[in-house]
Amino acid sequence: MKPFLLLIFLLCAFAGADDEKCGPLLELQTVKFDETYVNAGKFQGYVELSNQKSLHVQHVKAKKGKPTIVFVNGLVYPNSRWDKVIAKFEAEGYGLIRYEFTNQATSLRHAGRSTEITTDSLATELRELLDRIHGSEKVEIVSLSYGSSIATSFALKHPERMASLTYLSPLVISLENYNPMGVMLKNQLAMTKFFGQVLYEASYQNSYMNFYRTSVKASPYEGVAVSVYQESLFHLGKAVRDFDLTKEIPKIDFDNIAIFIAEHEEGPAKKDMFKVWEYIQKKKNPYKIELDGAHHALPDSKPDELFAELMKRFALKTN
Repeated sequence: MKPFLLLIFLLCAFAGADDEKCGPLLELQTVKFDETYVNAGKFQGYVELSNQKSLHVQHVKAKKGKPTIVFVNGLVYPNSRWDKVIAKFEAEGYGLIRYEFTNQATSLRHAGRSTEITTDSLATELRELLDRIHGSEKVEIVSLSYGSSIATSFALKHPERMASLTYLSPLVISLENYNPMGVMLKNQLAMTKFFGQVLYEASYQNSYMNFYRTSVKASPYEGVAVSVYQESLFHLGKAVRDFDLTKEIPKIDFDNIAIFIAEHEEGPAKKDMFKVWEYIQKKKNPYKIELDGAHHALPDSKPDELFAELMKRFALKTN
């Protein structure tokens, strides 16, 4: 068996996706952001950031007295799957920002792939996005799965911008750590470090890109070539290869942190999420919810229950 032959299925499983939901996205508007949309209170389209980077964003301005929530997405999770939860928050007057980060979905289709991605760079683009469309006011950040790495890096770099941080089914460590063959490959690659970083990086790219080329046969996004999609997954995966949420939580100079865990989460991943909770409990105002009957992809696994629990979380939170 080739190393990690099951990893791409893990990606969809961790997103809670069936074949239909991993299929093509609807084409969204390709308008660009300007102050006209800020005044109108609602925007969907592309926001240009530095280095000619553009991200696809959906933004609803908050009603007076209501906070703004930023939804940081999962890896292979179409933004449309947040629709039910988003609609409920919009009806309550909350400000809403959901976006597709570099190498993801509509942003990938519009701007092309990036080969220089780290959790820090993804946090920086989130900060630039907020500077452009929201200003410096604090936000409630809700992150799903892979998005936990981005949200964590943002919280580490910009605690003054955080009103609260909520992890939904967070990525704790990279997915290959839950696959015996993935662990074997990771250990084999680690041995090449003794011969220098250059050899390690070349071996890493060769091994993982061979996996994606043999395992990912089609792009789920209209207008994105399969080779581009394969590379996008590689570079996003590489960005979190050394990520460990249990090591990052204690470094966060911020207290209002919550974790939501699905009842039917995968066993080893669920165990690691409870390890994260052990660290969150050491903060002020810790918060944990276990959603009965839910799977990893909480926004469409249990949208009504998720909305209700998030509302309770925001109501109890103390800034």
